Parts: sequence; C-alpha cells; structure tokens
Amino acid sequence: MNLPDELRADFDFLLKIKDREGFFDLIKTTHPVESPGYGLIRRAYNDAEESHSKRRRHSGEREFRHLFRCALILRIYCEVVDPDDIAAMLEHDLPETFRRKWTYERIALRSNDAVAKKVFYLTKPRQRRGETKREVERRYYRGQLAHAPRMEIMKKGVDALDNLITLWKRSAKRIYQKINDVLQYLLPLLRKHRLFKLLKAIQAVLKCIRHKLQNNIAFAY
Repeated sequence: MNLPDELRADFDFLLKIKDREGFFDLIKTTHPVESPGYGLIRRAYNDAEESHSKRRRHSGEREFRHLFRCALILRIYCEVVDPDDIAAMLEHDLPETFRRKWTYERIALRSNDAVAKKVFYLTKPRQRRGETKREVERRYYRGQLAHAPRMEIMKKGVDALDNLITLWKRSAKRIYQKINDVLQYLLPLLRKHRLFKLLKAIQAVLKCIRHKLQNNIAFAY
C-alpha cells in the first residue's frame, strides 16, 4: 500500500480486519446483532459483495475489497458510527457500476431513502453524448459534489484515500491525472468543510506516491 511511515500505525486495522467476521465484530461494538442498524449494514454488505463478486480492479483484487476498506476507514479512522453512513459507504459504487440494476429507488427499497440520497452524492452522473470522461469528472466535482453535505464530502475523501493507497498497475499518466483531480477538486472541499484529519492523510499519501514516481520506485500492493 502507498502508506507513508507516519500513517502506518493509524491504518494498521486494514491489515488486521480482512474478512466478514472481523468486520461484523467491529459493527457489533456499536450496533447489536438484533438492532435495525446492524440489519441495515448487513444488507448493504451483502448487496455490495454479491453485486461486485465477479468484478476485479486494475490491480487484480476483488472490487468489493475497495468498498470493504472504505467502510473500515469511515468507521475506525473517521469514527463514524451512523448505520446509514456505513451502508452508503458500502453501496457507493453500485449505481455508477450497475446503472440499470441498482437505481436509487432500489437502494431506497433495500436500505432507506437517507442511504439512497447519500449514495447519490457519491455517484458520478451519466456521460452525455459527445461528453468526455474528463468533462464528466469536472461536472461531478463542480456541481453535484460541490453541493453535497459535509458527511458526503468525508465519504468521498475516504473513497479517494483508499484509491490512492491501493493505486498501482496504472500508467504514470493515469496516476498523475488522479493526483491532479484530488488536488484540484477534492482537497479544496475537504478544507472548506474543515475535514483536516482526512485532508492531512491524503496529502501524506500523495507525497508518498509522487516520491515513488519521481524516483522510479516500484508500486507494490
């Protein structure tokens, strides 16, 4: 992982909690098994894991691992315990990846309206005819995300953080493009909403990645 030394202790939970049992042992510390919150998170976990079961990231790892880590970072590093927020973090890629299957209406039925609204802010809009992917990115960050509540900005920061710490098997051009998007669009939103802990963590990871690129150091997962 692209974790600088100063962050390794803070994120050692990513190496310790690696399976469903460990995840739900954590959830049970704030949401008992029979509670509505536990049930909501369990449904979100199951839906996300099942839907992404056949998908892989560029690194070759299962795509669900990204959602799994994001939920852990949100819960442990950001200390968020609200079940709606944890469920939304687990489901945040569903509408963008499976636009016909996972509509906001379906998420609302499976989870609730609040979760569906949270997921909306984390989902990039459809690409319009004649529009480039870069234009979609700008439209998303400058419009949809710019008007999102503070908690959704936090979740987007968590999403970006995990993408950065697991960023490898990509061209240098693509890596620099991701870095630029974070610097140009996301970091200003984190500052605006005073999410300084997350901001500093992302800045440290960006510094680590740039060091590797400038010194031709191999990225290792």
